[in-house]
Amino acid sequence: MDEPIVILGAGLTGLSCAYFLDQREHRIFEKETEPGGICRTVRQDGFHFDYTGHLLHFRHPEVRDFVRRLLRDQLRRIRRRAFVRSHGVLAPYPFQANTHRLPPEVNRECLLGFVRAYFDRSERPPPADFEEWTLRHFGAGISKHFMLPYNRKLWGVDLKQLTADWTSRFVPQPKLEDVINGALGIEAQGLGYNPNFLYPKRGGIMALPRALAARVGPIELGAEAIAIDLAKRIVTFSDRRRVGYSRLVSTMPLKRLAAICRDLPAELRAAARRLRHNSVLNLNLGVRRRLGGKHWIYFPEPRWPFYRLGFLSNFSRWVCPPGCAALYLETSYLPQRPPDPRTVYRRSLAALKELGLIRSARDVVVKKLLRIECAYVLFDHHHARSVGALRAYLEHRGVHSVGRYGEWKYSSIEDALVDGRAVATQLCGDVRPFTS
Repeated sequence: MDEPIVILGAGLTGLSCAYFLDQREHRIFEKETEPGGICRTVRQDGFHFDYTGHLLHFRHPEVRDFVRRLLRDQLRRIRRRAFVRSHGVLAPYPFQANTHRLPPEVNRECLLGFVRAYFDRSERPPPADFEEWTLRHFGAGISKHFMLPYNRKLWGVDLKQLTADWTSRFVPQPKLEDVINGALGIEAQGLGYNPNFLYPKRGGIMALPRALAARVGPIELGAEAIAIDLAKRIVTFSDRRRVGYSRLVSTMPLKRLAAICRDLPAELRAAARRLRHNSVLNLNLGVRRRLGGKHWIYFPEPRWPFYRLGFLSNFSRWVCPPGCAALYLETSYLPQRPPDPRTVYRRSLAALKELGLIRSARDVVVKKLLRIECAYVLFDHHHARSVGALRAYLEHRGVHSVGRYGEWKYSSIEDALVDGRAVATQLCGDVRPFTS
């Protein structure tokens, strides 16, 4: 009897793969006690908290309609209200096309810098790193006041260490007209990849993986893969089970996958060790105040302890009790330098008081700290070569490393669903479309 297809990970990519494999023999394993990966929601004392901000924004109508059917139209369509806190004011997001609220000298610096960069792009070699790319595309002023300090906080490394390979969809690049209008007070509308988004009315973002999991059959939970024998095509789990496979679909972080493959060549182990990522400390707070009007705020300045503050209760009123608000505050760090959670909490409360969002610590009724150990992969100068070599070799040996962390990339919820269907198609030929 042929061995089944084995899927490691019941996050959205793994669930999508299982859904589209349909009747083909497969087994899906998840190391946690529930499916969803980082697209999960925890509940505490009447509050719902996501593992940071997860939004549904779609490029493909068929994927949007698929999600709507899964959730039985229990989705809210929301127009983005996002801001950047800079120089003591809130500038609408994206910063690069909305500088008019900044102090006049900063507004002028941003506008002139962009204009100079705009007319100086031709006949130049490609930028060598992300910092150079930013200066080339946005100019000195916008780079100085937002792009560079914000991305230093987000990634946690010198930006000369990174490439711009991840930016195409995720960094709004306004036209000259947009920047001039934004400097004059004509605010840009609809820029970026998420000017409008969807969010579940009830249950937090976990509503999506829960609905998908209900349609894929049994998921073997609490099953962590600890070793893979590529030659014998056997996965060993933490409970000592040994499971054979015909093909293996892995959605775990590529770096972790390489570490548990017993017969990986030495040069590929070295490539895997070069893969880098940061981590995120996600401080969730339930507060005894209503805080309407905003969805999230970016904080590029070093004085603020978090890089982003989100208002989950403005996505859905059902995530917290009446008269309260649910907030999430994100702080990134390198895994080798984790911050002290007590210090982060103390500084965050002080920042919220300064921002006028709480009056004192007594306003906080619930605190939930969540860590995302592998949060954003670093697109450094080793990234493309190392990832390409690892995934090509593993696929040759019957292992498909897919999804945001399996492909070691920056991607969205929609991408996870598309990636799952794509690998199912690769394994089995034609599978049902999203529209079925």
